Amino acid sequence: MNSLLNAPPSLGCVLSLTGQPGGGARLHDLSPYGNSGLIAGATWEKPEGGLWSLSFDGIDDRVDCGNGGALKLTGADTVMLWVKPANGSDAHVISKDGGSGDRGWYICLLANLKIRAAVAASATSLSYFDTDAALPAGRWHHIARTYDGKSINVYLDGVKQSGVQNGGVPPAQRDASASLTIGRRPGGDLPYSGRLALAGIYNRPLTALEIQRHFDAEKHIFGVW
Repeated sequence: MNSLLNAPPSLGCVLSLTGQPGGGARLHDLSPYGNSGLIAGATWEKPEGGLWSLSFDGIDDRVDCGNGGALKLTGADTVMLWVKPANGSDAHVISKDGGSGDRGWYICLLANLKIRAAVAASATSLSYFDTDAALPAGRWHHIARTYDGKSINVYLDGVKQSGVQNGGVPPAQRDASASLTIGRRPGGDLPYSGRLALAGIYNRPLTALEIQRHFDAEKHIFGVW
């Protein structure tokens, strides 16, 4: 596990939050860009596989990764993370969406535990993809979203998901001025309740094979087989 979590990230990585064994006030970024996250409220817990993860209370817990230049994504990209939701409620698990007038991108778990992945078409409107399938409750899941300028794709546990695209897809996504926030929307609403780990962002769309390899390399530390 140490070799997995301390290895340098692959090409195009602008955020790689692996955690800090035993706790700490920051999630340290292994990418070359220093986008470490400041933890506010969320607490450290250790799952069976031995990896430290963060637990969010669904009220005001969050991680703020700032708005550094490498996080200003306006082209193709990939966002990935592991989640274990405590309940079903609309919640932004990772977000750079400041709300009306400052729309950005986000990954949201809906109340029915389906996944919504959105990119901004403008400052006031979004294009988003809702998966047909919901997350099976009570265990860890790997979520990945890719955007290539033509389509939004969502992968659950390494498998590309079917779903419904709403609002068309913008040829280039809009970057919001809001900080990249984990555990809720930057403005403070839509908080997440549950556990979360290994958030990562790439400034290119990873292939389906690359996403499958991420899932296969990490799943054992979350008890997923």
